[in-house]
Order: sequence, then structure tokens, then C-alpha cells
Amino acid sequence: MTQSGLSVQRACRAVGLSRATYYRPLVDWARRDAPVIAALTTLGVAQQEAVAGVLVYRFATFWLPILPGWLSLQALERMDRI
Repeated sequence: MTQSGLSVQRACRAVGLSRATYYRPLVDWARRDAPVIAALTTLGVAQQEAVAGVLVYRFATFWLPILPGWLSLQALERMDRI
């Protein structure tokens, strides 16, 4: 943003984010998912399986939807709709 001369407020508004999102500190995935892992462990799931389950969940809900979106984009570009 410094190179382009945009203020934080204008840059966040341009991409549809609040300024609070820009200033939010990064949180380690282990700290963020620790309550879920602890809950699964309390229910009797082994800790290694709980960690694996949380990582699979994160993969399935965040990274996996990228593939159909990319395929849809390619199909729409091929049909000259974009």
C-alpha cells in the first residue's frame, strides 16, 4: 500500500475489508484450533486423531472449494461469459 500511495482505509474499502481485519494480529493455527482439539480429546478422541481431524476439516472447508471455483472460471472464460 505504501508503494501505491493508498491509505489503509482506502485499500481496505477497495477490497471490501474493514480496517480491523487489516490490523488483526496473525494467530498460530495451533492456538486457534486448540479449543476444538481439546474438546475432541475430552470426548475420547486421541490427540493425534483430533489434530488430524481439525487439519482435514480446515483443508476441506478452505482449500478444497478453490478447485471447483477455478474450474467454473475456466468454463465461463471458454464460453466467453467473462
